Amino acid sequence: MPYILIRQLPDGTIKAHADALPTLDRAARVMGMCLYDNGQETKSRAQRLSAQLLRQPLGTVYEHERGYRFRILRAEFTGDQVAITPGLRVMDNNLVWGIVDPAQFMRTGVCDPGGEHFLRNGKGWYDVVRKDGHREAFDGERLTTREI
Repeated sequence: MPYILIRQLPDGTIKAHADALPTLDRAARVMGMCLYDNGQETKSRAQRLSAQLLRQPLGTVYEHERGYRFRILRAEFTGDQVAITPGLRVMDNNLVWGIVDPAQFMRTGVCDPGGEHFLRNGKGWYDVVRKDGHREAFDGERLTTREI
């Protein structure tokens, strides 16, 4: 099962690693590489932090002392098989473009991604924000990154 690595920068920006990652171990290692590549940690400490993240339950928000936050979630995919990530530009089933709300990926409520009630009938529902500010929840499989 693929996973996504969500990271929140100290300025509050929420992003995901570019692609879905094939294993939980790989997602944790990428977290360590992010800290190392940004000069926040030594390589050995980044590896220890990755191992520490693996010992946490899936979906736990890991808070780094320098303001970075990380979270690993199971990947869900749009109808055209693109991993659903923060800020992804999608067309909903009303044929309107919007973006997948990034904030929901770092919230830990029961209805947010990774929460116990996030999946409805086995499918994740994501908040999509349109250009006019309208917000609506959609089944991820009914979203697409291609124009219909």
